[in-house]
Amino acid sequence: MYGTIFVIEESPHDAKTMYVGTDDGNVQLTKDGGATWTNVTPPTAGDGLVNELEVSPHDPGTVYVAYRKDRVGDPAPYIYRSTDFGKTWTMLVSGLRAGEPVRVVREDPERKGLMYAGTETAVYLSYDGGARWQLFSGNLPVVPVTDLEVRHGDLIASTEGRAFWILDDLSVIRQHADSLATATAHLYKPRTALLVGGGGGFGGGAGANMVGRNPRSGAVVNYRLATAPDSATTVRLEFLDSKGAVVRSYSNKEGNGPARLAPKAGVNTFALGPAPPGADDVAGGAPLWRPGGRCTRPAGDVQRAADGGDHDAHAVVRGEAGSAARDADAAAGGAGFGGQPARDAHW
Repeated sequence: MYGTIFVIEESPHDAKTMYVGTDDGNVQLTKDGGATWTNVTPPTAGDGLVNELEVSPHDPGTVYVAYRKDRVGDPAPYIYRSTDFGKTWTMLVSGLRAGEPVRVVREDPERKGLMYAGTETAVYLSYDGGARWQLFSGNLPVVPVTDLEVRHGDLIASTEGRAFWILDDLSVIRQHADSLATATAHLYKPRTALLVGGGGGFGGGAGANMVGRNPRSGAVVNYRLATAPDSATTVRLEFLDSKGAVVRSYSNKEGNGPARLAPKAGVNTFALGPAPPGADDVAGGAPLWRPGGRCTRPAGDVQRAADGGDHDAHAVVRGEAGSAARDADAAAGGAGFGGQPARDAHW
């Protein structure tokens, strides 16, 4: 222990308010840009390392501390929270596995109380401000999670020796509610989609060096079903323009094309591309280039899932950055969309 500053956290609410954490376990606070400092270390912390600090993006007085004591022989998890600028502290470890030191804790910038924690082996999630944690690693390997960031609606994790991982699209997580457990069907509000031009690509499969998958382009629609539909039940997604006219419809029935729905119990995902399907393959041919369809549709489209009743949600589609003409071009392009069943959400 050397008494060295290990982490500095500036408040997003006030540039003069900062916390620092040291490698001998102290948390210091300044509210005047560093002119004066107050020791606000949690009284039960003891010897250890302040590994990370997080000021709540929703409340100026709330701060979280990821505290490690494994270097002094205690591998237990420690997360502290203060709601009064460090005057009093609460420990938040219910649901965290024993023997897993916590390296980072973050609060979601859009949903207050939605928390993420990275430990020596996994990622955890909490919907109640850290009072109860649940494992949230999915297909993430067992690896030390050194940092977490929420950026553009995705959760990004850095790891020690196992690369960067991104969980695409937190829409379902952010909109979770216990009441959905009793709902027959629910359509989640899609996040903002980006309308981009171009597209297409060479024919054939992925090369040997392709080890990752990018998120789907266009509007990604998530919906939840309480039970898997039987053969007599029709599940339909209808895509409407800003005037309410149906421009695309997909269902789980045969004859609906390759993009037909394959609904199951739980959360389902469908990706609506911003363009009609590209050129069809020619029997016996091997195209050198497969062009994508023309980008269409302006902002403000509506999705509706039908299961005997309507469940409406709006998707905002923005033009490419720096292109003021995209919406006008899209509006003139007709009512074309291409749809794809999206991969299941995973790291």
